[in-house]
Amino acid sequence: LPICSEQCLFFFQELYALLNAGVHVWQALLIISEQTADARMADIILKVADKVHEGFALHEALNCHAVFPSESIHVSQIGAQ
Repeated sequence: LPICSEQCLFFFQELYALLNAGVHVWQALLIISEQTADARMADIILKVADKVHEGFALHEALNCHAVFPSESIHVSQIGAQ
């Protein structure tokens, strides 16, 4: 099941803020998972963090979970270039 738009917006806003502050992607994902009230979303973020820790690019890690909108994944891919 896809995540709701509010959860997606929160996730990407927090990720943007943390990355702009100089936090590494993996650490940012861990922080966001701790801040997320929804247990399912927190679990998804931790799984994405695991993939990033294994060496996957963020967009690849997001794409492993069919819950993020494809547009969001595409934007994260562009941002990494």
